[in-house]
Amino acid sequence: MDWTWEAMIAAFVALGGVASNVRPGCGARGPGLFCIDPSRSCSIQVPPNLLVAEDQLVLEDGVPRLLPSAEVDEAERDFYERYYKTFSWRGAGQQDGVAFFAALEAVAPEIRDLLTDDLHFGGLLARARTLPAFDEFKKSRSIRIVERKAMMPIVELVNHASSVTGFNTMQGVAVRGRFADEVLVRYARTDAFGILASWGFANPEPRAYGLQMQFSWKGRAVSVHRVFRTSPQLPAITVTAKSIAISYVLLGHSEQPQMPRRLFAAAMAEAGENDAGPLFDVIRQRNCATLGRLSAALDGRVGDGEALLGKTCAYQLQALAGCDA
Repeated sequence: MDWTWEAMIAAFVALGGVASNVRPGCGARGPGLFCIDPSRSCSIQVPPNLLVAEDQLVLEDGVPRLLPSAEVDEAERDFYERYYKTFSWRGAGQQDGVAFFAALEAVAPEIRDLLTDDLHFGGLLARARTLPAFDEFKKSRSIRIVERKAMMPIVELVNHASSVTGFNTMQGVAVRGRFADEVLVRYARTDAFGILASWGFANPEPRAYGLQMQFSWKGRAVSVHRVFRTSPQLPAITVTAKSIAISYVLLGHSEQPQMPRRLFAAAMAEAGENDAGPLFDVIRQRNCATLGRLSAALDGRVGDGEALLGKTCAYQLQALAGCDA
């Protein structure tokens, strides 16, 4: 028998979870969790015993199951399988995953070529062709805890907003705070293309990171990647007589426009290069040109995939404009 929301939450709490002052609903971001009483704090917390490794959840005959090797007791196993069947995979999860894949698969060949050759997002298109919808669903609804990726029931129903705090991972995974309406959490500090690649939707983000690219500059081969790290804050830059390799470049920040140049200059100085301004300008100009070509190619197209890419491109350009000259 399928669960009601109340029965599912009761089982979740009995296993150590917390779901206080929240209810399911649907808003501007689609299905999510909403605050019942805005005058009180909301709290959702998945306890460590319910953070099951992502690869332990599989689809058997269309139904989510935990592998026999999953180290959970029977009550936890029963909760997992009923939760993902009733509230997660059978709900918006399955439809969203299928729709995302279908939208990307249907983009025009010239758009696909731009994404692969100019933006180096060929891996995203490859996922649409080869990754099963359930695997994409799990990828977008799990969280990395130390060295493994774990599913996070209930918490994964919370939608993303860049303006709020991220997940609390001190004891399990939690989202807490006061919300006027919808409960929200920041999935990651990324940009619009990062949101699209990881979660399959378009969202305005304050940051714009450089696209992956390679080019020649003043006799040296420059390679820019999108390999992010949170500590230390500066990107990793390796400089030789013939090459410059950059792990990532923050090119724009709509809320702190002075930050991109400052961080790049500090990282280049740490690598032994004190005149970072000209290279920063070249990288930024190349990004603007690439995004301009994509925007022009998408203009007037009405497919779902083109619409999704068009919004993402526009959001990226907006954030890219946030940089002091």
